[in-house]
Order: sequence, then structure tokens, then C-alpha cells
Amino acid sequence: PGRGLDPGVRKIARYVDEYAPPYGPKLYLKTFEEQDFSDKIIDKAEEIINESSDTKELIGKSNTAGAAAAVYIASVLEDEYVPIKKIVEVSEVSEPTLRNSYVPMVEAIEKEDEFLQNHPHPSRTTWG
Repeated sequence: PGRGLDPGVRKIARYVDEYAPPYGPKLYLKTFEEQDFSDKIIDKAEEIINESSDTKELIGKSNTAGAAAAVYIASVLEDEYVPIKKIVEVSEVSEPTLRNSYVPMVEAIEKEDEFLQNHPHPSRTTWG
């Protein structure tokens, strides 16, 4: 915390830094774990979130949508395709929101070619 702040504000800021629960898309992966998505998909989704977390197109976006997009991408890359409708049902994120989230995420991890090769319906993707 900055020097120009009131001592009480600095104390609160230190407390929040130390005790605030973790926040971000990774937190929402539990929703998919609870719905029996494979460990392989969940692990890959976490890896995708880590790799794409600094992507400017994703900063400030819904954490739920980020987790859903990562799970969708992971399902394609790991050859365990899960339809968007199933992911939308579990995450309660709209299809357009999911589509708008997975595109920059795939681009951020530079896996467009692999995604298209593994996708059962490449013509339905943004790049297809």
C-alpha cells in the first residue's frame, strides 16, 4: 500500500491483500468438477487460464465466462469434446458470451490451428 494513504486505509489494504479469498476464473472450475467433467479437462482448463490471464481482451470479463471458455477449449484440445450447450447449462453463461470469451483465449494461447484440427465441427467456429 502507498505511503500517501491514511494509516487506517493502509491497514485495511494489507488485511485485504492477506485475507481476501482468491478471485478469478480458476475459482469457477469447481462448478465443472462437481458436474463430473474429467480431471484432464479441468487440469487443461486451469493451464489455459494461467496462460491467457494477461490477455487484454479478457481483463475485466466475467470470471464465470472465463472458466467456461477454458473448459470448452480444453475439451476440444484434449479430444474430449463437450458441446457448448452443455457448458452453457453448467455455467449459466449465455452462448454469445461463451463464444466471445473463448475466441480471444484460444488466440492468447496460440492454439487456433490445433483447436480447428480437433474440433468436431470446425466450420461452426469463428475461424472455420
